[in-house]
Amino acid sequence: MNKNNFIRIIFLCLVAFFSFQVNAENTSDSPWVAESGLKNTMPIYAQVYKDNAIFEPKGVMLGVFKESKCYGFTSLINGPTGNLFQLTMMCNNDKEDGFSYKVYDPNTKTFYTVTESISFTNGVAVGKIFAPIQLHISGIASAIQSTEINPCSFSVYPNPVQDYIHIQFRNSGLIDTKTVIELFNITGKKIETIFSQSLPSGGTVSVKRKKEWKKGLYILKSEINKQKFAIKIWLN
Repeated sequence: MNKNNFIRIIFLCLVAFFSFQVNAENTSDSPWVAESGLKNTMPIYAQVYKDNAIFEPKGVMLGVFKESKCYGFTSLINGPTGNLFQLTMMCNNDKEDGFSYKVYDPNTKTFYTVTESISFTNGVAVGKIFAPIQLHISGIASAIQSTEINPCSFSVYPNPVQDYIHIQFRNSGLIDTKTVIELFNITGKKIETIFSQSLPSGGTVSVKRKKEWKKGLYILKSEINKQKFAIKIWLN
């Protein structure tokens, strides 16, 4: 390869790289707040797949986590070979294991987990601009997570739901308070009120699934002491 061709290739790569940088979507609406003040970085270039197809709805975000803490997130970027994520992962150690990815789709207010896990190595790029790594959503049934308004007070287990919906209110101050819990389909149509009485000791409500509640995505809503809660559940 002569010198001129080599310089031309370097120039094209730089142009692609900087084009890739400036086309990032705004991440101000992210549901995550990344840890700050961390000294080491690792760049990640990735595409996310769901049901064997690239998952790239408008505004979708990719984040990296460990023990519920966010170590970096980004939205889709229009790169030189299509839409992909450029994620700068942060860490204080030169090497560290135990990180995982999550995907957030703002259009459906849904969080997904990713099958692959990663290890951090300072300064070592994962994937390339032209050949990003492939990440795979682990499946909607196992991937739906809480989208509650107050995540510290309202949870459902198991989720996906089989025979019973177990709803736990972790704020002990809500016990002995009149509580109404309603079930809605994904379009927002109310199915029925599934609970309307005082919370039992421990703040856990168990509701047997009815046969007419068909498999699919639903929303549970509740209001207690002027606190509003909403969470998505998947009925298997």
